[in-house]
Amino acid sequence: MRGFQHIHADTDEWKYWSKKVRSEAKVPVFYLETGNKISSLGLAMMYRLAYKNSIGEMIDHTNPDHRRDDFHDLAELIFGGVNDDNTKLSLKSRVSFGMGYLQNNVKVRRDLPTTILSGPKASYYPAYVQQKQSPKLARDNPYKTYMDNDAEISGWKRYPINPRWEIRPLPKDLKAKNTVKVNLYPLDAGARFQCCLNIHNLRPAELGALIWGLTWGGNPELRHSLGMGKPFGLGQVSIEIKEEHLRGTNPQVTVPDRERCFKAFVDMMEKAWFKETEGKGTWAKSEQLTQLLAMANPQNAPGDVEELAYMPTPKAFQDQKKDGWVLPPYQKYEGLKDQTLFKRLTKDQREQAKLKQDAEQAKLIQDKKDKRVAEKAAEERAQKFSSAIEIELDEALSNAPNQSEKEKIAADWISKMEQHDGKEEQRKLAGMLKEFYDKIGKWKKPNKKKQKPKVDRIKKVLGES
Repeated sequence: MRGFQHIHADTDEWKYWSKKVRSEAKVPVFYLETGNKISSLGLAMMYRLAYKNSIGEMIDHTNPDHRRDDFHDLAELIFGGVNDDNTKLSLKSRVSFGMGYLQNNVKVRRDLPTTILSGPKASYYPAYVQQKQSPKLARDNPYKTYMDNDAEISGWKRYPINPRWEIRPLPKDLKAKNTVKVNLYPLDAGARFQCCLNIHNLRPAELGALIWGLTWGGNPELRHSLGMGKPFGLGQVSIEIKEEHLRGTNPQVTVPDRERCFKAFVDMMEKAWFKETEGKGTWAKSEQLTQLLAMANPQNAPGDVEELAYMPTPKAFQDQKKDGWVLPPYQKYEGLKDQTLFKRLTKDQREQAKLKQDAEQAKLIQDKKDKRVAEKAAEERAQKFSSAIEIELDEALSNAPNQSEKEKIAADWISKMEQHDGKEEQRKLAGMLKEFYDKIGKWKKPNKKKQKPKVDRIKKVLGES
């Protein structure tokens, strides 16, 4: 149904039939079966098939840890997160940004032409799915799509910093509804804002992560981009932390050293990288960080503003796909690729790994339970018995797996009882063995051949023979 809705949500056919559905009328559909299960459906005989893999499953092909909900990543630990599952806790943010106030006089730009902001279309696989070659595929090399079980998402969506920004008027022949047209009114270049950032109870590495993110690792040349105009190069900002404004709410508390926190974050990331890659490469020179910093650097923007512009029409997307064009990495990277650093697993391998992980977790839980039970039993024995040899006999009988083994152990301990030097300990052991045989119904009426000789030896020590 999700695949059906994804394909038909914006079609005129579904707009017609969805009204019928709401009035509980029947809707004629065509469908395909896999086994005895409906695998897809549509409104026409030659309907479009939904993709075999969702975006989430494509992310799983890279690493399913990205979507696990049984632990929190660093960003969630700092900024919090809401969990839709009521059985699991949400996290409150420990960071809050105050209002930013304009510090200087700048004009609002009201002379920019009307434009259209295109929404992301993840279905455009030449850009959103990792391809084997770039920037153009060979003729005999087909695109990887959402139908491939080993295909991966290309990366994350980000607009590179573009110092040569421009908003061109819409083509006169472009037919677009007024509801999708927008006017942007940005502040002129040079605007300066000041805001307060409140933090609570951050560890040094977490505070270092926040500082690194705001200042791009202390590089004043790099820029963030904010607001609706990002695709056109608007909203470029740099952030500076004023040392004299670093203060705690409690005057008695020393403000953490900025450089120490910064180093704690970098060391933490390098340590995690080293562990996951078994010592190959470094986090600072990883492909992800290289591309991220490159996109934040105005100096890396292509010379022609058109190279970072929207493709003008739907036909342009089709033409690009027909010719085999691929969205290449923003910056050429010569280091170690992810595929060589992090092992990719098939769906079956992931399921096997999950089963193994669940089994190990269950064993760990059971081991903890067994340990608590053993500790409790040891405490009870220590209170019940006054000597180590009594405790030893009780443990031996308690840990025996079945009745037959218990009887064998009891028979062995009759000899140990008789050979023991201390008369008092002999009597205590005899008392415990009597209790055992009485419990299994073989004390008062023992078997003449097997049990009676053993019982008689115990009675002799107890003085009951």
